[in-house]
Order: sequence, then structure tokens, then C-alpha cells
Amino acid sequence: MKRATVALAVLVACGLAFAANPQGGDKAKLQGAWELSKMTFGGKDFPLPADAKMTLIFKEGKVVAKQSGKPDEERGYTVDDSKKPAVMTVAKTEKEPEMKGIFKVDGDTLTFAMTKPGDPAPKDFNDDKAMIMTFKKAKDGKQ
Repeated sequence: MKRATVALAVLVACGLAFAANPQGGDKAKLQGAWELSKMTFGGKDFPLPADAKMTLIFKEGKVVAKQSGKPDEERGYTVDDSKKPAVMTVAKTEKEPEMKGIFKVDGDTLTFAMTKPGDPAPKDFNDDKAMIMTFKKAKDGKQ
């Protein structure tokens, strides 16, 4: 009887969490392809070359960065959406260190803020030491 009560409480809690965010959390909102549309650093726009295109593709715990003229780069990532804004940790590779950043998804816009590798994630999207990148959902949702 006690187990059934605990199991029911867990199911109710899960149901309430799902009802509060039916998309399955911030990680679920990331899924698909996102095209870089704007970058700022220190409150100033960082010009994007017209011929340079960058796309991030999130799928099944992996993110693939596709950039004009460069080989694709794939890394694992985790999301802590218990924090607001949500924190993303991008796994290190043989050549690149682990990176931490914050992000938010608002409709078809992904805003991501990151500091230099090794530094903690920014606290908010107004951090002068953070690179703020704005992505738009790819038209077909994939790349």
C-alpha cells in the first residue's frame, strides 16, 4: 500500500511537470536545426560575413555545428533546465575544452550566451563577458 501511494505521488508529480511544460523541457525545445542570425559581444554587434553560414543541429543528446568552409563538429551536451535560464554544458573533445552557457528558446528563436572555455556559465543574457548568439529555427527544421 505504501509503495502504491509513493508510485502514485511520483506519477502525479510527473504529470504536473509535464502539464506545466508539455514540450518536455528546454532540451526538447532545442531539437532540430538552428541558423545563426546575430552575434553580440560586450553589448556590440559582431558582424557576420555574408558568405559564412553557421547551423547548429540538436538531436538525441548531440549537437552538430556546421560552418561554411569547415568540417562538421559533433559534441555531446547536457541541459540543466532546473536553472533559469537553463544551463547547457557542451562536452569536451580531444581538441576543445568543455563549454558552459545559458540558453532560452522563444518560439523560433534560440538565444545562447557563453563565456570563454573554463569560465562558469553567464548568469544572464546581459553579461559583458559573454558572446550572445541568436539563432532562428531552420525553415525546414533540419539541415
